[in-house]
Amino acid sequence: MKKPLVISILLAIAPLSFAATHNLDGRTLTVDELWAISAPGEKVAVTPEGWARIKVSYKAPIDAATDGRDIYGLTVNYGALKDQKVAGASVEAEPQRFY
Repeated sequence: MKKPLVISILLAIAPLSFAATHNLDGRTLTVDELWAISAPGEKVAVTPEGWARIKVSYKAPIDAATDGRDIYGLTVNYGALKDQKVAGASVEAEPQRFY
């Protein structure tokens, strides 16, 4: 009776030890891969190209705010308070801004 229990445990653990690393590059993620990544034990890495795309996407709303545009949640408040400014054009100097 101990043998089937040991085999069951090994079969349950085996898929975790052979998990491939999912490389996120900002271009090729599919819905199926997203579901696979969400499983416990999956490994994820961001490629250098992916990090470059993250930095560009982070900078885009900051550049827009620097140009004087209102950016919802960045330079103006949320919801009913959307008409109130929360940051000036120099949003990177504001607290809680990371780059």
